[in-house]
This record gives sequence, structure tokens and C-alpha cells, in this order.
Amino acid sequence: MLNFDKNDVDFLVTANMVDEVKDVINRDFPKIDDICAKMLERGVDRVYFAACGSPLCACQTAKHIFAKYSDITCEAYSGWDFLDN
Repeated sequence: MLNFDKNDVDFLVTANMVDEVKDVINRDFPKIDDICAKMLERGVDRVYFAACGSPLCACQTAKHIFAKYSDITCEAYSGWDFLDN
């Protein structure tokens, strides 16, 4: 279990979070590994995301992860960018 003073953090940590993180690591990381292997196999050199709202936030997070941990160009756009007014 995490051992820290909850007064020193600006978010709520619940007892379930540790198990939730373990579940994500065990369930989803192998899927991510497979996706990354396929991207390398296919020679993917750029990724584009388009979304709105909370999904856009997830895409922007993915963009930062790509920038930090890979050489693959990644962009995240709001769906509104593609509307022709």
C-alpha cells in the first residue's frame, strides 16, 4: 500500500487505486505492447488523433507520451478544427 501523508497531495487517493493500477498494468499493458509492435512492423512514422471533450484530453496526453518516449510524430486535434463554418 502507498505510504504517504494525504495532506501533502492535492488529489484523493483511495484504497482501491492500488488494485485498479495493478489491473490496468496486467490487462492493458500487453495490449499496448502489441499495438506498438504492429506500429513498428508497419513503419508508422506519425499518428493523428481527432476528438472532442474528455477524449481530446486523452489524445493530448498520448501526444505528450509520444513526444517523450518515441520518435513518432503525433498530433491531437479538436474535432471542431475540421468543421467548415
